[in-house]
Amino acid sequence: MSFMARPHRSCFAIIVIVLAVLVFGGLGQHETARAEIVKDVQFFSPVSLELPLYKKLHALFDYQGVIGNDVSDLRRMVWSSGVQYELSKNQAVQAGFNHIRQYPGQTRELNNGLYQAFIDHRKVKQTYVANIVLTEQEFLDGEGTSFKSTYRLSLGRQIRHTRWRALMSNDMVFNLNNVSGGPQQGLEQNRTFVGLGRCFTLRFCTRTGYQLQFINGRAGEADRLNHRIFMGLVMNATGPAHVERTREFP
Repeated sequence: MSFMARPHRSCFAIIVIVLAVLVFGGLGQHETARAEIVKDVQFFSPVSLELPLYKKLHALFDYQGVIGNDVSDLRRMVWSSGVQYELSKNQAVQAGFNHIRQYPGQTRELNNGLYQAFIDHRKVKQTYVANIVLTEQEFLDGEGTSFKSTYRLSLGRQIRHTRWRALMSNDMVFNLNNVSGGPQQGLEQNRTFVGLGRCFTLRFCTRTGYQLQFINGRAGEADRLNHRIFMGLVMNATGPAHVERTREFP
């Protein structure tokens, strides 16, 4: 049977394949076995706002905060601003600037960077499908520039007779180059999210759920496994807010 006949089964099959690649490929990247996996419980709160500029050109503002160490310490904040141009009803490109602050216990404390994204989103029968390719250039103080690429597959399906939507997404993040004392080329992390979304108005939606973040440790370091309580807001002053087409910075 074709993809169009059973879109939801095909899409969920893709996520299963992506997770299999992570488990059997990513976990075995380094030749030396890990002695341990460091675990943490975190609270993750992304907020997205879209504003009109001119015709198909929109302004984007994002905030992402992470409280870690078993939800007791502020670990990371990212502010980003940029623009989005609508190529068509289903496709858009984005570009902008990131300001990243990491707090004590992290390797680096303050960095800036650039990002670019391509988004394809569409509704196939009752399933919302978004494919997002994100590239980043992070300027590391005194260490050089780190280049990253992220692929996100995001699915949403309306729950019958309710205003709620079931959500699932998977992000695979790759480092594209080696930085001395910093990121190493290869799989950096994988994030899998399951949860619910609800739009209270056409332009204001929320997301809540659970996100599992796996971080592939560098040689000689332990892998990290973060269990994240996820609560986010999506706001759009120009039209419908799309909870599936948001992008996150690692």
